[in-house]
Amino acid sequence: MNPQLRRMALDLGPLLIFFGSFKYFGIFGATAAFMVAVLVALAIGFWLERRISPMPLFTAILVMIFGGLTIYLQNDTFIKMKPTVLYAFFGALLLAGLAFNRLFIKYIFAQAFELTETGWKKLTVRWALFFL
Repeated sequence: MNPQLRRMALDLGPLLIFFGSFKYFGIFGATAAFMVAVLVALAIGFWLERRISPMPLFTAILVMIFGGLTIYLQNDTFIKMKPTVLYAFFGALLLAGLAFNRLFIKYIFAQAFELTETGWKKLTVRWALFFL
């Protein structure tokens, strides 16, 4: 399978499982399924690539924390907060990297895009603002 398609399937698979489970099992069943699917996707990604990418790992940690709180406290607010916390972190990380002249987005997409330093800075600012 094409590595880009495989990565997309591993990234989007748990989300599709969440939405599919939500229809039949409600928010708490979907959250549990999501937690399992994220861990399975992380394990498959490690098995295939022999490394764990930082973004899926951080996402998995957030899913485990907020999903665990959702199920333990029977309060769906926590799983609903996960995207906000994740995107705020990514936006702040990109802006912090820009402030210290580290273009984190360049490390992630250097193989996919060929941009000048000015282009990478513009892309960083735009993605950071999008996330925030």
